[in-house]
Amino acid sequence: MLKRSLSLTTLICALTLSTKAQTYVQLSPSAQQTGGFNVSGTGITNLLMTSQTSSLNSQSELTMALNTVARWGIGVFNTENGTNMVGSDFSIFGYDNTGTYLGQDMVIQRSTGYMALGSANTSLPSALLHLRMPANSANSTLNFGYGTDPGNSAVPLGAITGGYNIDFTTFSNTYPNQAGARIRAERLNNYAANSALIQSMDLAFYTSDGALPSDLGERMRIKSNGNVGIGTSSPTNKLQIDPGGPGGIFLGNANGSSGGYTNLAIALSAYTNGYANIQCTGAAGSSYGNIVLNAVGGSVAIGTTNPQGYLFAVNGSAIFTKVVVKANANWPDFVFDSAYKPESLDNLSRFVRLYKHLPGIPSALEIGKDGQDLGSMQRLQLQKIEELTVYQIEANNKINQLQNENEALKKELDDIKMAVEKIKIAQR
Repeated sequence: MLKRSLSLTTLICALTLSTKAQTYVQLSPSAQQTGGFNVSGTGITNLLMTSQTSSLNSQSELTMALNTVARWGIGVFNTENGTNMVGSDFSIFGYDNTGTYLGQDMVIQRSTGYMALGSANTSLPSALLHLRMPANSANSTLNFGYGTDPGNSAVPLGAITGGYNIDFTTFSNTYPNQAGARIRAERLNNYAANSALIQSMDLAFYTSDGALPSDLGERMRIKSNGNVGIGTSSPTNKLQIDPGGPGGIFLGNANGSSGGYTNLAIALSAYTNGYANIQCTGAAGSSYGNIVLNAVGGSVAIGTTNPQGYLFAVNGSAIFTKVVVKANANWPDFVFDSAYKPESLDNLSRFVRLYKHLPGIPSALEIGKDGQDLGSMQRLQLQKIEELTVYQIEANNKINQLQNENEALKKELDDIKMAVEKIKIAQR
């Protein structure tokens, strides 16, 4: 944009200067003239018109100067093409202390009503409000409020001192012009009761179903300490969600008409005396999925913060309808191998009297200190049961042998008795 001089081609209609006495300024002749005029004092005009038809980018402006040096200009620019209100767009032009043209600080496009603020370039605005701030600027693009306004400082500690709203209007044929959504920056007393010398700032988000203006309610808040609350305005953790009853968090795609989606729901059953549920579904809710914890490492603990090196640690009781333990050692079928020789009962008796537990079985002291490995204990118990079975088989074999020997001795005794009777008979 070229520097503009103070001399304009000016058409002045009905110019009335308001001084102590009215004075009329009239061009002579009354037709449009090329030249300048100078009025000292305060004036009132019904219409002040500027017109530019030369080659200076078709810009027409009213210039405001200090000591005849341009500071600001108000006018139009861009050439009209005769259709669709293109051209003759409104602008406020800026000049430096020497009167050198700086750029357009505000532009209103005539054909759209779009407005641009900022002198970054001469491009037309691309939105209803276009803020042309350089990307690397250290200044704020938009600022609300001013630092000397304490708001309502005589409030309790943590109470609201004031705030700034950005509202989005919705449509309702019953209650028109109501806010359907709002972003609110809210200031809070962060110093002392009735003395809000330091104020923190929360960011709150509101929405409405549009039925009543009073339905506009807060849905989410970001506290000044970074805590985020959904359904609560006072989150005590980095993320706190209050469903206000049954409900919770849903991760995934809830599309129930097509498969292939994996979803995770974390929900509460009720406000009081309920339960929390974590549920994974496989394909569109038609099958249940798997929940994997610490897939690449780490431990899972229930009722304790110290799993003591175990992958799964429970501090308390548990109930199962079925438990499967994969054995990590040889199952004790070797006891029935002919080469296996269990401890003799005499040695076993001496061991039990000395140590008060079976060989290979952890002592009460060891169990109390380290707990018991269910898989290992099951294997050891079965080994002892199988060894006991071997003892019983051997005992049964000995009993059978004694019974056979007893039968043989009984038969020999009967034969002896019969021989003795025969001798007695023969001697009579």
